[in-house]
Amino acid sequence: MAQPKSTPQFTGGYLPISGSWVSKWKALQVLLLISVVLTVVLNPQSLTDAKRLAITFAITFAYSAGLWFVNGYGVDWLNRRVSWVERPLRRLLLTLVVSIGGSMVVILLIQVAFLLLMGEPMAMLWSPRMYGQVLVPLGVTTIISLFNHSRSFFQQWREAAVRVERLERKPPWPGSTPCAGR
Repeated sequence: MAQPKSTPQFTGGYLPISGSWVSKWKALQVLLLISVVLTVVLNPQSLTDAKRLAITFAITFAYSAGLWFVNGYGVDWLNRRVSWVERPLRRLLLTLVVSIGGSMVVILLIQVAFLLLMGEPMAMLWSPRMYGQVLVPLGVTTIISLFNHSRSFFQQWREAAVRVERLERKPPWPGSTPCAGR
């Protein structure tokens, strides 16, 4: 079911607004900050080696940007097409498919790029050594996505409650009084 055009999109703070350079610059600054913090927290040993620091930062930035955008735009796209209020189960299932599927694509693409840049064989992608490098980002993304999708659900639920309240207060025809029994 399509959403009415008045439904706010997910871009109200998480994603850059299309065509706005200020918004894109703000998103880039946030991504750079997140990447710097995660680089230092997750791999403090890299601070003593410039090459290691650059590699860690590049991977962290790729994960931060890729996962942020794929999940943010995925929610935005779903908000315009499927309502949490009208079809909650369908929306939940689609949210899981889009979020986990999109995240897996981004994670695998980053891992493939890393293996190619390091001159490692592609068969290594399926080795047990790589499981943690795929599952940890997917787990973190799933937890963060739960927050974002919950926010989307509650915004749409609140809007539906406000619409119902307005309908109850609005008289059925001009000049009449609102229904007091409801």
